[in-house]
Amino acid sequence: MIEPTASPLVLEWAGLPMPAYPSRVAATDHQIRLRVTLHADLRKYLPRRDSGSRALGLPPGSTVADLLRELGISESEIVTVGINGELAQRDAVLNDNDDVAMFSPMEGG
Repeated sequence: MIEPTASPLVLEWAGLPMPAYPSRVAATDHQIRLRVTLHADLRKYLPRRDSGSRALGLPPGSTVADLLRELGISESEIVTVGINGELAQRDAVLNDNDDVAMFSPMEGG
């Protein structure tokens, strides 16, 4: 596995620099690194031209709720979150190198 490297403003994944989301918390050299994938209509929370998957850094001890806030996703938005393939609640603490996937409710019939 290729590990991302972190700096306050840019994360690197697989050798390709990827700008981090503008942070509402002070950026430091002490961040956990996450791989975040937004599916379906949740992609609207990504910068344009992003494919749905993004490297992101957050302070240690951050939760899923903190990540949602960082992405600009409202607390009222219904989102299913998986961390490393397991369902997670908003109070779940994130760890370095977690792979986070987010889905919105399915519609249709």
